[in-house]
Amino acid sequence: MSDVLAAVVVEALLVGGRLALFAAGCTILFGGIRMPFVAYGQVILLGAYGIWTANAVLQQNYFLAATVAFVALIPLLLLSERLFRPLYLHPYPVIVYLILTIGLTQVLSNTIELVYTVDPRTLFTPYLYERTTVFGLRMTAAQLISIVVTYASLLSIGMLISFTRFGRALRAMVQDRETAMLMGVDIIRLSRNAYLLAMSLGIVGGMIFTLVSSFSPDLAPDLAGILFVTVLVGGAGSIFGSALIGLAFGTIQAAAPLFMPPYLIDLSIYSVLFLVLLVKPEGLFSR
Repeated sequence: MSDVLAAVVVEALLVGGRLALFAAGCTILFGGIRMPFVAYGQVILLGAYGIWTANAVLQQNYFLAATVAFVALIPLLLLSERLFRPLYLHPYPVIVYLILTIGLTQVLSNTIELVYTVDPRTLFTPYLYERTTVFGLRMTAAQLISIVVTYASLLSIGMLISFTRFGRALRAMVQDRETAMLMGVDIIRLSRNAYLLAMSLGIVGGMIFTLVSSFSPDLAPDLAGILFVTVLVGGAGSIFGSALIGLAFGTIQAAAPLFMPPYLIDLSIYSVLFLVLLVKPEGLFSR
């Protein structure tokens, strides 16, 4: 395999996997709780800046830093969940959620810029300089860890949604909220757990992102745009569909620069959204 092709395959695995992970989190919020969480990009940044801070304090011990950062962010997750809890049974929550999360976007963005400034940050770990070969693909140890953790997380989410009581209840709530309530599903408890799961995916995804990429506050709006498209194309009610479309779009973003100018990549992705909304407005994988 040529070096260029190998590099493209590795990048496609990285970008596609993390976009699929982010899309799964967004779909849990949008499809399950009916929450268009426009601040999800800032949640990803919380994970990124959290591990960057912990890693600096702990002298480049990545996995310990990830654990410390995640535990430190748990109170913030619980506090934000408590803010949204009164709306779980609201008959028309979308517009209220939209207004609240737009405000939350500004609060988180301004706080991050105030504390960390707008300068790009890079997470320096020994894994950046170690190289290995897996199935003929030459990559850094950081890339290998990122790929393994990302796809292990996706597999875990898939098993959780498919084979657990929580997953069955969540799928029932996505398909028909009122019927799920009549069948005895505790919507408030289920919504709380779904919210915390989706936020955790964003934070973990942000930590994974820092292993192989620099980041700055400008990352959040870029991610919000592509995630919005991914969820709409995959279907707001289909976690697996959104994850699959995220994987496809991420692969396109990684491989397309070999064949077209960068500005045509976004144009092609948004063209797909336009066509899908014309032909199947509910999304390709919605039921």
